[in-house]
Amino acid sequence: MSMDLQLSRLKVEGVDDGELTEPVGENGLRALVEGNQNYKKGDKLEVIWNDVSVFTHTITVVEEMAGVHFYIEKQFIKLGPVKANYTLADDSGNVAVSPVSNFNVIAAT
Repeated sequence: MSMDLQLSRLKVEGVDDGELTEPVGENGLRALVEGNQNYKKGDKLEVIWNDVSVFTHTITVVEEMAGVHFYIEKQFIKLGPVKANYTLADDSGNVAVSPVSNFNVIAAT
């Protein structure tokens, strides 16, 4: 079954599609799943980056409105095209899938 949510695309470094510069620090790339999308405390979030699960998290009450801020670890980031999205699952096993974001990671100058 699916959750009846209209999810936004994953935002990375402030964009939901386009070019990203590879991270030079140790933190990776800063990402956001926006709040105010009707997901609830206790829902399970999973972020997929080029078919690899790179972040899992249980939603808190604060994140229902504020969104979930996190880093995509540097070990998952390679130069070139990236398809990224996320899923949210509730306690009943219902799942909502976000639209895919298309990024292109370029070398830092």
